[in-house]
Amino acid sequence: MYLTDQHICFFASTNRKKLSTTERSGFLHLKTRNIGSFSTFWFVLREGTISYYANSTDIYYPLDVVDLKYVVALKKNDKKNIIQIVTPEKNFIIQADTPMAMNEWIKDIIDVVCTLRNGDGIKLAIALDHVVDVEVTSSFNHHDSLCIRCFENENSVTIDEYYFTYFHDTKHVRDEIYKHLPNVEQPNHRATATLAPNEDEKTSPKSKRLSGLASILSKINFTEGPGEWLSERSTSSSSKTRDPKSPHHDELDGFDLHTGEETQEKGHWWIPTIPTLSKRHRSPEQKEHDLKKLFALPTKERIIKGFKGALLRTLPVRGKIYVSDHHILYKSKVIGNNLKVIIPFEDVHEIHKRVGSMIFPYGIYFLTISQIEILVAFGAESARDEFFELVSSLMGQVKERPGLLRKQSMIFEDELDTHPKRPINGIQSLSYPVFDTNTTIEKPQSIHVTCLTIGTRGDVQPYIALCKGLMKRGHRCRIATHAEYKDWVESHGIEFREVAGDPAELMRLCVDNGMFSISFIREGISKFRGWLDELFVTAWEACQGTDLIIESPSAMAGVHIAEKLDVPFYSCFTMPWTRTRSYPHPFAVPDHHIGGSYNYMTYMLFDQVFWKGTGWQINRWRKKHLGLPSTSPDKMALHRIPFLYCFSAEIVPPAPDWPDWIHLCGYWFLDNPDQSWKPPQSLLDFLNVTPKPVYIGFGSIVVQDPEKMTNIIIEGVRKAGVRAIVSKGWSSRLQQEGKEPKEKVEFPDFIYSLDSVPHDWLFPQVAGVVHHGGAGTTSAGIRAGVPTVIKPFFGDQFFWGNRVQDMGIGLCLKKLTVEKLAHALQTITTDEKIIKRSQIAGEKVRAENGVENAINYIFRDYELARRRTTKSSGLYELSKSPLALSFEASSDEGEHMEELPVPSPVNHSALRSASDIQ
Repeated sequence: MYLTDQHICFFASTNRKKLSTTERSGFLHLKTRNIGSFSTFWFVLREGTISYYANSTDIYYPLDVVDLKYVVALKKNDKKNIIQIVTPEKNFIIQADTPMAMNEWIKDIIDVVCTLRNGDGIKLAIALDHVVDVEVTSSFNHHDSLCIRCFENENSVTIDEYYFTYFHDTKHVRDEIYKHLPNVEQPNHRATATLAPNEDEKTSPKSKRLSGLASILSKINFTEGPGEWLSERSTSSSSKTRDPKSPHHDELDGFDLHTGEETQEKGHWWIPTIPTLSKRHRSPEQKEHDLKKLFALPTKERIIKGFKGALLRTLPVRGKIYVSDHHILYKSKVIGNNLKVIIPFEDVHEIHKRVGSMIFPYGIYFLTISQIEILVAFGAESARDEFFELVSSLMGQVKERPGLLRKQSMIFEDELDTHPKRPINGIQSLSYPVFDTNTTIEKPQSIHVTCLTIGTRGDVQPYIALCKGLMKRGHRCRIATHAEYKDWVESHGIEFREVAGDPAELMRLCVDNGMFSISFIREGISKFRGWLDELFVTAWEACQGTDLIIESPSAMAGVHIAEKLDVPFYSCFTMPWTRTRSYPHPFAVPDHHIGGSYNYMTYMLFDQVFWKGTGWQINRWRKKHLGLPSTSPDKMALHRIPFLYCFSAEIVPPAPDWPDWIHLCGYWFLDNPDQSWKPPQSLLDFLNVTPKPVYIGFGSIVVQDPEKMTNIIIEGVRKAGVRAIVSKGWSSRLQQEGKEPKEKVEFPDFIYSLDSVPHDWLFPQVAGVVHHGGAGTTSAGIRAGVPTVIKPFFGDQFFWGNRVQDMGIGLCLKKLTVEKLAHALQTITTDEKIIKRSQIAGEKVRAENGVENAINYIFRDYELARRRTTKSSGLYELSKSPLALSFEASSDEGEHMEELPVPSPVNHSALRSASDIQ
């Protein structure tokens, strides 16, 4: 806020990201009248629009796009978590899974609308001589606010109120304003000034006052960069000379207006309207406007040129391909096919000329940063070449030009950052202070967190990374797991508690019998009954005195302990564990894709078999040690437990049937996990020789014949003609059990043998990796951006092998032979397509911060987790699933809709967009 002798001037820099970034994405439920119920779609809030797609992988094929510039009303229904977006042409009714998710979407939608209508900042000028009153109130979230009451203009009798908050000393600001109120010399002028007076006002006394105010604000205006660019754009657009790149009539001809206009009449949800102008009589400007409306493009974006062509999918789909300033666009011309494609230039990773189809022989191949391939084709080579040159040129310009909104806000960052930031009552708020949508999250100052897990080193390592992140925020952490990891955990400054179990014996059982097979259950029942009892008792002891429990489902005890201690509980795992039709259970992966019904059935079957084998022991322990009654999976409502998955959505896209409390956080990487390890000089020398070697290692997997496996690896590497670093952990594990190898295997010069090596250090320095497919090793290989070969042995390793192969970043070998290993090594070191895809996947995974995301999700769902595990959790129910609501049952949502404060276009004389004032 700036106080002059005649005005109160205020500038609010929202300091937002540029609108080309994705603000929010996730599955929501859209009400469709033709079906009569809610259907689930993937929604994306980006570039000032909200789009929805069939799933999270078809992100360039929108089913519809809502341009938020035209939103006239935004409503919500707290009882059913419903959001209603009203535009002049459509009425979208969307349902979220939880109130938190609903409010988060509302907040971001309002945020984007505010940015669209007010730019990157808001300027306000209030003349002191029309200020009626200034007072301090506490109406905003119980914090002191400054309320300024004034007349809108010289003829107004209505008093407007403006609220300002988060001053260091609100009362001092009020007193300073009061000091200047009596000094106003000219009371008869507008209470709020227009900074762009009309031509006939320039010589009037009133315009002199306005000119003075304009000069005041010019000192805090954008003097460089985007302002100058905007002036050039506005000048050129008003000129009578057409821009050479402006669309020509024939280039935009062929756009069907009726496909871009929709309305809502009773009984029909999507009904085309009748065009108001015939196609031949529409001007080029009108055609461009209609195209922008169809694709929901920004107002200032230009459609540069249109091409006749086709989108090549299973069959060519004839249509029109357009190129704009920032997008490649496609619209089908096939009757009954409304297919659209929108590809931002910044998402294009590669573009190449390719062979097309028989009718459209000249193709263009796009590979996006999401590793999605798109192929368009043209009937003429000249059209293909012109399109290729135009897109290549524009891609370079877009990637070099920084975001306009970001450039504007950066001018003010230095000044704004000079004011110290202070917390508000120790609470960190996620809500935007102007439009409060009740998304404030209260975060405890310091809590004690216990992470409970069993299994291998790879099962423990993510929890070390999470605990280190929590401790940086001032929380206290403990890891409860097997005794052999004690020194490792404590070396990172984390409290350790022991739970029973022998991970080596458990692994042997899994390798010999297959994870949770019939023979596994039979042998497990006879050998692990006593171990389960010990596990439950030691887990109960290890969790004493904690405020929050995070558990791997394999540990089994945490949910019951949380119920007894009455503390929030979260599940966490390195593999999918939540019922879905999208993926099979990781322990029941078929040899080929069967379908959604099979996938969902595998989770139900596993849950039933698992509870059948352990349920009576769990209930006995609950009664004897916890003093709790018997329970069942239905009573525990396991599907309503907040779940933190420590893998990337880029590798396992979120499933449409996962609710809002299922979070894909990203990988929890632990850099330098073994702080005492130093690379030997011989290893460094081996790495410095070209070509780069490949890594081969199977962790601590127990195999029946380690000598045979070693010989297969040596001969496979020899036949492939590559160099390799081999980690022989599988043989050393058996030697600890007293089984000495028949004879010592000598490795040739092209193989460097070692016992163990930190993956985060080695993998970026090799050409590819071959391993068993453990979740941790798989994530390390993907993060390094190198191709992967997985030879799975048991459990989720088959799942990760399939994911790597399906993504095209590696291969999955169900059987290890010399020939198959040699072929796989040659493929990952020579196939440019696999190498490039691996690099893209690595870039995206490295850009994530899985630990930070997980911590945010923990406190986002803190209240939900606490309520689920209270002593009355059996009576607590979440709101009814949107998928179960019929159209008739939900037809009354309008009766409880609350209208929200959507920012109006800035036409008030006191309020001007920062980008409009030059």
